[in-house]
Amino acid sequence: MGKMVRDAMTPNPRTVALGDSVVEAAQIMEKEDVGSVPVVDADNILVGMITDRDIALRVVAAGRDPRSTTASEVATTQVSPAKEMAEVEQQIMKNMQMMQDG
Repeated sequence: MGKMVRDAMTPNPRTVALGDSVVEAAQIMEKEDVGSVPVVDADNILVGMITDRDIALRVVAAGRDPRSTTASEVATTQVSPAKEMAEVEQQIMKNMQMMQDG
């Protein structure tokens, strides 16, 4: 059996809420030394990802105020959660197929 998704997962990752500012997301990225942070709803369900690239292009380059711009405004919302018991290779193939299907 191949490597399982759970083996590649970060336990209890830091998250931002939909209404949190991109400044808060960037501060988490800096503190945790990561380039992306999961975005969750009020029930702590994954609804998107916000990346340092999202912030650079959708906020800074667009001239928006990072203090008043929320994670929900710039996060990528097409996410494909993985089952922790799935094999990594199978999940990668599933995600690649989803991207091709558009």
